[in-house]
Amino acid sequence: MGPLTDADFWALIALVDAEADDGTASGVQAALHELSQALRRRSPEQVEAFMWGLTRRSAQLLHQVDAVLPAHLAIGGDAGRIQALSVVLSGEQLHAAALADPRVVLSTYVPVAEVVPDACSRVHEELTGVALEVPEGDEDPARRPSLLDAEDGWLAVRPCHVQVSAPLGYWPLAERLAAALREDAAWRRWWVGTGAPPALVYVNFDTAQSLQRWTSETIEGEVRLGQVRVRRYRDRIEASTYSPSVGSHGSQAEVEQWVRGDLRAVFDALALRLHAGAPPSLI
Repeated sequence: MGPLTDADFWALIALVDAEADDGTASGVQAALHELSQALRRRSPEQVEAFMWGLTRRSAQLLHQVDAVLPAHLAIGGDAGRIQALSVVLSGEQLHAAALADPRVVLSTYVPVAEVVPDACSRVHEELTGVALEVPEGDEDPARRPSLLDAEDGWLAVRPCHVQVSAPLGYWPLAERLAAALREDAAWRRWWVGTGAPPALVYVNFDTAQSLQRWTSETIEGEVRLGQVRVRRYRDRIEASTYSPSVGSHGSQAEVEQWVRGDLRAVFDALALRLHAGAPPSLI
């Protein structure tokens, strides 16, 4: 397949059924069904080009807003990106109108805009085994600083976003266990044998509302506490989970048991995703 042309890009955009998106996970799936199917018939390079087309056009619209409109009407951050992307997803005609009059961006919003880049990333992952980084604005993801520090080695365990309900003492125990696994010869041999890049493990203790949002963003239907989501990128593999111990309180022994249970679930999911043998016992 050749490069993705402008005509190809707008033909793919026309497959987004924004009216089917009612804000639920099933609505998102319905809105993106035809687009996702069409992207699966494209080459990985064309899927990546489509995602870059989305982000470049969105960034161009935001630059227009900043350049033309008064400062008090400026938008930025996630809200600005979503509104600009909403314009692009609404089709070539509205996109042209917004370039001529940036105020169009301020009044345009389609809920599916919040998940389209991640849907593109998932199709790329299906085709190649590697997820695409979701660009922010016109930033090149390849130029982002690494999310892993040198001392993280092959494994880092971190909180996901703001933690409001982690059991007392959870994170010191999790960090201690991760440090022990990094240094353990059996665990290092097992990870090297998977052929995977370093692992970045996120454990989430956010609220039920955040869980519902996570479900919608990942377009996977219902996500239960303790379920693990695994994504492989070019420089790392990420495993994210909601801990079943959210909001719990217990003794140090109980908290340690919860930490071990969470990490065991993560490593079992990683072994399955990487087609690897069972991981060693937790030390």
